[in-house]
Amino acid sequence: MIISLINRSKTVTDEVAQTVVRAINRQITQDFAPYWSFGATLRLEGAIGEHPNLESLSDMRGDAVLYLVDGTNSIGATGWHTTNYKDIPYGLVFLGLCEELHEPWSITLSHEALELLGDPMGNPPVCSFTVPYRTSYEAIKQFNVCYIFSSDTLCQSYCDFVM
Repeated sequence: MIISLINRSKTVTDEVAQTVVRAINRQITQDFAPYWSFGATLRLEGAIGEHPNLESLSDMRGDAVLYLVDGTNSIGATGWHTTNYKDIPYGLVFLGLCEELHEPWSITLSHEALELLGDPMGNPPVCSFTVPYRTSYEAIKQFNVCYIFSSDTLCQSYCDFVM
């Protein structure tokens, strides 16, 4: 999988973004891929047009796209990912909100890149486990990607690791 990163920020230079991209690619190669048996490459790409087009995702050169954008959003998330109407995965990292919350944007970008890699369609339900003593019962759970850098300290309690 190739994830295009489009820097639409006026505050983060491409040089700084590229340094973070290299670190995230190392994280994917060394910490994600050996355990999930697949990986990806995050690539810094040039923007097309004035604003991101979330319907056509014209900036995308690979399989998915992440945008670094200044400002905040109405849901109060530092970043999120989903799919457009064509089921093409994309995500946004809101640098203004990261700054307001004193959270490094690089952590949010890493989080969104890993989630986009492990869950590109945005949390599809999956069959999880067989409940003891009821072998015909399977639970439907949300597919979650959890990893050491998740801000949720109780992540392991709430996540099912699906291999």
